Amino acid sequence: MPDPEGSGFLSQLHRNLSSGLEVIDKIPTYFETIIDKNLWQRQDLPNGMVIISKSFRNFIENPPPKGFGISIGKLKEICRLHPRVLTKIDALTGEGSEGYGQASSPDQRRLRRRLERLLRDFPKDQVVQELRKMGIF
Repeated sequence: MPDPEGSGFLSQLHRNLSSGLEVIDKIPTYFETIIDKNLWQRQDLPNGMVIISKSFRNFIENPPPKGFGISIGKLKEICRLHPRVLTKIDALTGEGSEGYGQASSPDQRRLRRRLERLLRDFPKDQVVQELRKMGIF
């Protein structure tokens, strides 16, 4: 993993988002570090350009190089198996994560318990691979 203090960290995340599903399970960890270290507030790009983001939402939704060009909803979808990251996103955006990790109906709670059990009993990569085969993500 690149140094989380510099622009290399943000560049690596941009590459991961571009490369698709192979690395999707790493992306929530990157965003958690970005949130924890407030890296979203200021970016020092390799070309010398400095980008200041006024809000986390702008950082996420603005197109590159100012942001990632994805909606907060898409970010939450990517992070749905990481409730701790969802909570941090919500704190910065003032939104709730209903449907993204907060089980509200009995069916959602049952599905969440089954998924947690699978993740406890099998390697995460294997669970993700099987879910992809089933078309769940």
